[in-house]
Amino acid sequence: EKFKKKEVLSICFWAVALPLLFLFTSLQLPWLFWLFLVYPIQILKVSIQDMKRFNREYEQSFIYALSSVMAKFPQSLGIVKFYKNKLKDQQGSIIEYK
Repeated sequence: EKFKKKEVLSICFWAVALPLLFLFTSLQLPWLFWLFLVYPIQILKVSIQDMKRFNREYEQSFIYALSSVMAKFPQSLGIVKFYKNKLKDQQGSIIEYK
């Protein structure tokens, strides 16, 4: 699948690869637990970029950045489910609201 390849790679990096790398590294060397600070730093980076790009207040930009960074985790579950269904040759189901 080439659909939104860049976004999928970003999700896999931020929500799967980095946490696993940090977890296994910090289990071997507990003082490296500080590596998890990359997430608050990423939130600040996205927030500052959003403030500059859209001329928003800090609070709005912070909420946007927090949502964008934290959303990677549930999105990764969707990617896993998609590829699991693809391996089983199953069709994904549509969520319908009434």
